[in-house]
Amino acid sequence: MHLMGQIDNRRNALGLPKSAVTSQLGHTAHTLRSWADGKSSPRFSFVVAYAGLLAARIVLTRDGREVAEGVDIIAALPELRRTSGVTHQQMARRLYVSHKGVSRFETRGGTRYLSSVERYASALDLRVELAEIAAAEVAS
Repeated sequence: MHLMGQIDNRRNALGLPKSAVTSQLGHTAHTLRSWADGKSSPRFSFVVAYAGLLAARIVLTRDGREVAEGVDIIAALPELRRTSGVTHQQMARRLYVSHKGVSRFETRGGTRYLSSVERYASALDLRVELAEIAAAEVAS
């Protein structure tokens, strides 16, 4: 199941109605449903905030080990590409985009969507996942 579907399942498991989440995040129930169904992709920063409301976090993993968390994932991806020895040109071929497209993703301070972050991570054999916040983290 894709990440937004997992987040929606977590919201349901916690017994939170969509109306409780929509009022805090400023999005409609229709929009949340569209994201959960995979019909559209939310901004990555929204996904991180949504997970936080559900006592969860968004993590970037490689071989089951966390390598970055939350919005820091955006900055970690280019560095992980470089340390993996993958050039801009190689990344462009993996993503089926231009070399300039990779450069824009890595340097532009604008909006990043979950779908783009997941594609970039996948091209490096990384995964964007939902993780629970440990009870000790919630208490502090």
